[in-house]
Amino acid sequence: MEKCPVAERRSWYRIWRWALIALGLVLFGLSAFLVGFGYTWFHAPRQEAAGDPLNLSLVWEAWGYVGRYFYGPTPPPTELTYGAIEGALETLDDPYTRLVRPVPNEIEQDQLRGRFGGIGAYVYEDESGLHLRPLPGSPAEQAGIREGDQLIAVDDTSLPGGATVDMVVSLIRGPIGTSVRLSILRPSTGEELQYSIEREEIAQPTVEWQLLEGYEPRVGYIRLALFSERTTEELQRALAAVRRDGARLLVLDLRGNPGGLLESGVEVASRFLRQGVVLYEVDSRGEERSYAVRPRVRVIEPLVVLVDGGTASAAEIVAGALQDYGRALLVGTQTRGKGSVQLAYALSDGSSLHVTAALWYTPKRQAIDHVGLAPDYVVEPGDGQRDVVLEKGLEVLGAEASVPVEPAP
Repeated sequence: MEKCPVAERRSWYRIWRWALIALGLVLFGLSAFLVGFGYTWFHAPRQEAAGDPLNLSLVWEAWGYVGRYFYGPTPPPTELTYGAIEGALETLDDPYTRLVRPVPNEIEQDQLRGRFGGIGAYVYEDESGLHLRPLPGSPAEQAGIREGDQLIAVDDTSLPGGATVDMVVSLIRGPIGTSVRLSILRPSTGEELQYSIEREEIAQPTVEWQLLEGYEPRVGYIRLALFSERTTEELQRALAAVRRDGARLLVLDLRGNPGGLLESGVEVASRFLRQGVVLYEVDSRGEERSYAVRPRVRVIEPLVVLVDGGTASAAEIVAGALQDYGRALLVGTQTRGKGSVQLAYALSDGSSLHVTAALWYTPKRQAIDHVGLAPDYVVEPGDGQRDVVLEKGLEVLGAEASVPVEPAP
């Protein structure tokens, strides 16, 4: 019996239809697997080293018990996030790999720039609260702010009992040309006053200088408090000023200098060195980078450098380079030993993550990190009545220059 052509076509149609449906299901399943695998591969935390992967579910499991059973209030989500990051970083056993929260990060960046929009007043704290100390000639002083005025509010933000100096500084600072409203309590009269003050550019000098009085030959004293974007320019002005006053010898005071910008440190060292390498940098893979002395107008006056336990980072780089090349002797106490590179990564909320990525070495390849620099002359600080470290520095400077530094007749 011969099949009907129409029925045969219908039969083949059904077969092809089911085959296509089956193929579609297979392709759909395969694509779903690949999409899921791809998402997991791209988004799962990488575990490059041997060991168990990070188990965040365990973290939330533990915090769930805290949320259900802890008798007191729990921190807000932001505080919990910061605490979790900071706690994890503590396991690295490196104090310089750290999270810098938004307000301190903003203030730290202002310090490194060396200028900011503000009113020109120090904020300090005592047992009664937060107070202002205006700088001479500053917008704050011109507006009528007096030393000791107690801050009550900044703009529309009342200051709670737990307000910190950093928090208040961040509220007062802002774009140049804008205004900030301060509500203050004047302790001397008990008055509550309000001031609207326009923000101006406030410079943060990093270099102080003077001609030391009463010595022959004349000695120029230059103190570097920090290495910021403006340090090199300020150093040039300081050198010009003390030379104009007749200085023949120089004291470079790096005591208490916490460092700052590497670029600034290399520039400062290059002012005193003829040629060579300022420092070597070695990363975690053992790859080395050198920073050469830059061709700059060179300072040729005899020099001594004062250091102590607060001399760190870029300040140690400068002191180490001058010591290694015999350009200057170091006088004081052992430096801090902070000879590591931090890469700073800006985070989305205004905070910053600083990650230690390399170590620094002096031109003679002396390690700085966790070691510090040994001074050529160890001198412990005195009782505050006399600067015995500076006095020894002057003695050493005169001996090295073969022109004893003595009180002028």
